[in-house]
Amino acid sequence: MCWIRDAALTIDALSICGQQEEVHAAITWLLGAIRRNGPDVHVIYSLDGELPTTSQKPAVPGYKHSTPVMLGNDAASQRQLGVYGDLFGTVADWVFGGHLLDTRSARELADLADQCADSWRHEDAGIWELPTNRQYTSSKMNCWRALDAAGRLADGGHLAGNGLRWKHEATKVRAWIQDNCWSAHKNSYTFYAGSENLDASVMLGSGFGFDRGIDMSTTIDAITDELAVGPLVYRYTGAQREEQTFIACAYLARRHPRRRRAKRRSSNADERTRRRRQPARIVIRNGHGRDQRPHRKPPTSAQPPRPNPRCSGTPRRRGVTLRTITFSQGCSGSGSCLSAGSSAATRSEAMLAYACPPQHPTAGLAGIGGCSRGRRPALSSRSKPHLEAVRSS
Repeated sequence: MCWIRDAALTIDALSICGQQEEVHAAITWLLGAIRRNGPDVHVIYSLDGELPTTSQKPAVPGYKHSTPVMLGNDAASQRQLGVYGDLFGTVADWVFGGHLLDTRSARELADLADQCADSWRHEDAGIWELPTNRQYTSSKMNCWRALDAAGRLADGGHLAGNGLRWKHEATKVRAWIQDNCWSAHKNSYTFYAGSENLDASVMLGSGFGFDRGIDMSTTIDAITDELAVGPLVYRYTGAQREEQTFIACAYLARRHPRRRRAKRRSSNADERTRRRRQPARIVIRNGHGRDQRPHRKPPTSAQPPRPNPRCSGTPRRRGVTLRTITFSQGCSGSGSCLSAGSSAATRSEAMLAYACPPQHPTAGLAGIGGCSRGRRPALSSRSKPHLEAVRSS
């Protein structure tokens, strides 16, 4: 069996791995199967590209006497609106990756986009193939994905259809979800319209861009609070009375980019606070660097500090504090002029270790606080006297 959703996920994985020939062959096969069994897209196809039959239970023993043995699948006769999003999302990624659609496929995809625009308001069986048709939130999110992708394909000239209508319908789908599939009590997207139940599959909306903000973040919080058991997650509210956890849902709960960024921010908050409280320190300045306040006099010592062995011309971010070193005019950055007892200490000036372009004609500081971009910063009124002092020396 070939499920549209599973095929789309497999194609995306192959594309990430750089297997472009396999991706091209898979999309060609998929569009051919849809064409032979059109005009609408179906949930599942057999491996020869035909429609499977409904399930049958022959009287034969299964693997290691497992029962029952089934042929076919009842989902073949179901309506699942989410397949539109799976198909168009994968095709859009493939096309915007540098590939082209033939004229026949582009025309057929335009017809499917029109069908999605006409039927997104209908009820369906949802991603979990449930026997009761409802207005499932994840199905509506995938309809938005299909219409949004179709609109972008039309804008790029890849589909000859009414791109403005598809984008307008995508906007209406989003507004409908926000009005009918949001629980103010749980601060979360719901399983289906008018319900307070939760569904782990709505977290897929984060992956394809429906919502990557605070609403999806609070939805994931609610799902993990209600459906999670340790690191594992049930598919939807009430599934714990029927089955065990669904391992794919555990990955969905941890892939949201906002949650990853929030975790990194939380772990680094104390370190950033500590750095902000530290006063700025002056390091070598030869006139090319911008002034940093508060100013302090460079340390005076008979013996200069040891040179930094990692001065290799790497760009420095402003505000990064480096050790204080000294140099003389014409220093190459190798540290040969910074040996103990060098007279360079008497001719050093304070310079911010951020913007000294490598091989700059006026300083020759290739590698000391170097900037590989070769961009000379503007000189401030305070930095010019130091530049003249270095030139005169």
